[in-house]
Amino acid sequence: MLELHVGLRHDEDWPNGRSGPRPTTVRLAGGHRAPMHLGRLLYPDASAPDMAYAFVTTIGGGLLDGDTLSTSIVAARGSRLHVTTTGATRIYGMDHGIAIQSTSIRADEDAYVEVVPDMVIPFRGSAFQND
Repeated sequence: MLELHVGLRHDEDWPNGRSGPRPTTVRLAGGHRAPMHLGRLLYPDASAPDMAYAFVTTIGGGLLDGDTLSTSIVAARGSRLHVTTTGATRIYGMDHGIAIQSTSIRADEDAYVEVVPDMVIPFRGSAFQND
């Protein structure tokens, strides 16, 4: 399970007297539970300093029958967020059952969210549902 809620922080909200010409997308709330992990938000693009980058890691070798990965993303008004994963999602062969991945995204007015996960690798005999 992974939940991420982002919004804007304006110049007057910066800690330690820091200020800047533009608002920045920051994490307002959220959390994660194994096997998913969300690192801190990064800002690697100097041409888009208000765009936050979130990197999601799934700990473990891959998905087995009965596994569920659930992600919920909420972007408040005006925020900008790029979400990606740090590796491929492997779906291993199963005797019965399926592995499920579900993603819910809400972008409020003027918000921008892009989700660009790495590839899904299904192994022979795997069963996968992606909502």
